[in-house]
Amino acid sequence: MEMISSGAKLRVGLLIDSFAVPSWAHAMLSKLQTSDYAQICLVVLNAKPKVKKSFFPELLDNWEHVLFIAYCKLEEKLFSHLPDGLTPKDAKPLLNGAPVITVTPHQTKYTDTFLDADVARIKDHEVDVLIRLGFRILKGSVLNSAKFGIWSYHHADNRVNRGRPVGFWEIFKKLPVTGTILQILTEDLDNGQVLYRSFSATDFLSVKRNRNQCYWKALSFIPRKLKELHRDGAEKFLERVLRENDHADLKAQPLYKKPNNYESFAFFIQLALGWVRHWFNRILFIEQSFLAFNLNQSVSSSSLVFKHIMPPRDRSWGSPHIIFKDSQYYIFIDEFIFKSMTGRIALIIMNQSGDYTKPVTILERPYHLARPFIFKHKNDHYMIPETSSNGVIEVYKCTKFPGEWVFYQNLMTNIDTIGVTLLYYHAKWWLFANISENKEYPTHDELFLFYADDPFSNSWKQHPQSPVVSDIRNAVTAGKIFESKGNIYRVAHDCTDRQSLRFNRIDTLNEYEYKEVECSAVTPGWNKDITGLCTFNQADDVTFVASRRSRSRFF
Repeated sequence: MEMISSGAKLRVGLLIDSFAVPSWAHAMLSKLQTSDYAQICLVVLNAKPKVKKSFFPELLDNWEHVLFIAYCKLEEKLFSHLPDGLTPKDAKPLLNGAPVITVTPHQTKYTDTFLDADVARIKDHEVDVLIRLGFRILKGSVLNSAKFGIWSYHHADNRVNRGRPVGFWEIFKKLPVTGTILQILTEDLDNGQVLYRSFSATDFLSVKRNRNQCYWKALSFIPRKLKELHRDGAEKFLERVLRENDHADLKAQPLYKKPNNYESFAFFIQLALGWVRHWFNRILFIEQSFLAFNLNQSVSSSSLVFKHIMPPRDRSWGSPHIIFKDSQYYIFIDEFIFKSMTGRIALIIMNQSGDYTKPVTILERPYHLARPFIFKHKNDHYMIPETSSNGVIEVYKCTKFPGEWVFYQNLMTNIDTIGVTLLYYHAKWWLFANISENKEYPTHDELFLFYADDPFSNSWKQHPQSPVVSDIRNAVTAGKIFESKGNIYRVAHDCTDRQSLRFNRIDTLNEYEYKEVECSAVTPGWNKDITGLCTFNQADDVTFVASRRSRSRFF
């Protein structure tokens, strides 16, 4: 078993076609070079990269794909304001004079094979990991030229889509999620040992936008896994990789290629109809959140018995958090006003017969507030509202229950986060939050976990497995974590077009490990007027669900 010298940084090599790398890869390399766990100490440069032809020769060679090429050109114009992950940036200044080996691979139609002499030159540098950012499909002994293999991205879920172009087929096939994997390459195409697997919601209106979110999100995967390898050591790291890949993986899907003109034409029709539906719905309808509740059950299991609390046409009510006190239910909600596009925290009081008051605003700021989370500590109540637009995690203290709250402190600053939830478990406080790490293309489809001995700590420790979930279908926490029949459950909001709630049982939670298992899911299918389920909360004998419906703007 290969070992890593104690305290030494991992030695990383790059396989590239040019020093002009895509901007997402440039950001990833910048992370590595400023880290305390890895350093780039070798560059393997392709002497025979694919040369991009001028426009007309390229067009003639790809006549059967001309419609897709035209579509990509159009998207470049339409979405030129987006930070394109493929924009080339010069990586040479980042590499600090790392030695360069120029290699002329033996090429077949699709593959590159290195000469034994070139493989020997690479091995002389004793790199721990080679990162593939260039060349084509690699075959032969080069796959074993680094201690822990060649790590390569595949910007798709290899169990569904084993081809290219990135971000297209998921839209064409109407798949709700678009996957990305990081794998250790083997001779078996797109079937190496998977190091990281992640899913984002498919953007059905743009290939470029769908592709972009994959690139910008994926740049964090290699730094995370290198940090894990450095922290845990080779034996523990590889044992985990083998365990996570210990399953049959049969390739039932075809190897997708660039769409031909017939497929592209069908795609244009599908995309045009999608845009028409999108704008039709935006002009004629609003998505409005409302509340539904059920009394007389500790955790309601039937959706059919819920009673609705509907807001006026000009606002939404969502994210109910319930406190049962003095024989009354205090329901803290976020109230979103459509005209001002801002949110505030409001309060509804309900008795045990189900009679309730109108919402009263109890907390309002110049910036957007949402998703109130209430917790009790040393006989005082505290609130953490979502304040992502302000870049902090704020805590407010209740000075007079239930309606008077004052700012208490910030838990974290300079952070883009939603869905902050606290849990006191085994004498520690655990903080769950969806954090966007990459400002170029912010998404909140990864769940991070932190812990501390005190809920007001200024030094929350990030869990070593963070993010503990990297899947848009299960990452966004949708209410207070609760206990039922001796088990702990975290409810997640499936943020794909399915808009369901998923109930996850937390089986392991400590300073080293986190494991949860999805037990069930609830969809809005029982009521045709409900388009989605957003959050779930319960206290004592009442259960609240925030749901969503589509409502006419004019009738």
